[in-house]
Amino acid sequence: MAAAALATIAAVLLAAGGAPELVAIDAAWDAAVAARDEAGFLLRVAEDSVFSGGVIQAGRAAIREKWARYFAPGGPTLRWRPTDSGMAASGDLGWTVGEASFAWKEKGVAPSPGRYVTVWAKDGGGRWMAALDASLEPVTGRPSTRRAVRTVTSRDGTLEASIGTWESGEGAGRASGTFLVVKERQAGAWRTLVDGEIASPPAK
Repeated sequence: MAAAALATIAAVLLAAGGAPELVAIDAAWDAAVAARDEAGFLLRVAEDSVFSGGVIQAGRAAIREKWARYFAPGGPTLRWRPTDSGMAASGDLGWTVGEASFAWKEKGVAPSPGRYVTVWAKDGGGRWMAALDASLEPVTGRPSTRRAVRTVTSRDGTLEASIGTWESGEGAGRASGTFLVVKERQAGAWRTLVDGEIASPPAK
C-alpha cells in the first residue's frame, strides 16, 4: 500500500475512537475501493453479508454485482472516512460510521456527500467481515413497519444490529425503503446507537 494511503489511515485512526481496530480496517477498505481493487474489497464481504443503498443486496454475489461499477475503468468513485466506532465487550461485533462521497467524473457528476454505517462481525476464523452496510440517512419520523432481513448479535448479547425493509402510509402516500439500526444493551435496557432509513428509488 502506498505511503500516502498509510498516512491517511493513521490520521483516520487517531480521529475516530471507540474501536480503533475497526476504524483501521474500514479505512483500508476504502483505500481498496479507491484503487479499484475488487479483490481487496471482496475480502471483507462474507457470503451472508447484507448491504443496502435503498435496495437490499443479500449475499456476496449480489453485492459484487451492485458494486462492480466502482471497479470498472471510467466508473464512478466512492470514498469514505470513518468518524466514529464501537465494539461489544465480547470483541466479536462492532460498527463504524462516517462520511462518504460519490462522484462520476466521466459523466459529469460532481462529488455528492453522504454518510454510511457498517456493522462488522468476526467470522469463524476470527477475521472481521462487513456483515451489514448501508447509507445513513435520518429516520423519517413517520410511523413505519419494519421487517428485518438479517440480525446479528454479539456473543455477550450487549450489541445487536438489524438490516431490512420498511413501509409507511397507504395508497398515494405509501413509502418504502430499507433501514439499518444498531442497538446496545446497558443495565438490561436497549438504547439505539445508530438508526437510518433510506427511501427506495421510485418505480420506473
